[in-house]
Amino acid sequence: GGGGEPPPISRQSEDPTLATGSIRARVVDHAGNPVASAQVDLGVMDADSKRSSRTTRTAADGTAIFDKLKVGEGQAYRVNVPYQGAKYSSSPFRLPVSGGYQVQIRRLPVTRSEKMIVLYVGATSIELKDDRVKFVQQVRLLNLGGDTYVFPEGGTLVRLPKGFLAVQTEDVMGDQHVVEQKGEGVRVSGSLPPGEATLLWGFDLPLAATEMKVALDLPWTTFAYRVIVDAPQGLTLSVDGMPEPMLHADEGRRFLVTELQRKVGDDPF
Repeated sequence: GGGGEPPPISRQSEDPTLATGSIRARVVDHAGNPVASAQVDLGVMDADSKRSSRTTRTAADGTAIFDKLKVGEGQAYRVNVPYQGAKYSSSPFRLPVSGGYQVQIRRLPVTRSEKMIVLYVGATSIELKDDRVKFVQQVRLLNLGGDTYVFPEGGTLVRLPKGFLAVQTEDVMGDQHVVEQKGEGVRVSGSLPPGEATLLWGFDLPLAATEMKVALDLPWTTFAYRVIVDAPQGLTLSVDGMPEPMLHADEGRRFLVTELQRKVGDDPF
């Protein structure tokens, strides 16, 4: 191809030519050719958040049909194509009251090599509470390659500082999952197709002294990182290897912010 945006993983639309209550799923490879005998899972979520699923395989023309499904607002559907540790999914949709729905999923080759994965922009924001300090970490991971990256078995461990408590994680629409690993940190698992995904997690540390030294783990090659701290009068911040923080005020709140950007060829973080 001539560069530019990769074609989307999923194309989907209502299709009045299909039977009411049916979904036609088509699986193609990276070049757009139909994939026979590919596994296709249909996820169903009812209005009361009860989940169920159905599984089938594609025929020689790359298509699979799910039929006799409920239509209307009461449930949502999602087509998933698992492949070698990756998962390719449509956006969730509802079935129209007449006609059906068609979904095409592009199934890409997979890689477990991390060399195309970079932490494009990362940030840690820190807020002081009464007896604890609240950390929120955001990472924008970028897959620069043409294959889908599959995280290692068990996930990539992001170590959190000793004594961390109250881990919070946020679900994302894609196939990336962040879960707490007791006493160690969080693990990022699943897969990342070409393009980017933003992941978020938070944790607390007890505030027991007038000074704190915290080490933050960056398991991926990192291009830009920012640290933002709530700055009541008298608070200071220094981050090893990063510039002197700047003071910002926003609606009466004060923040100290420091940021560092790397270019290709610079020493890593």
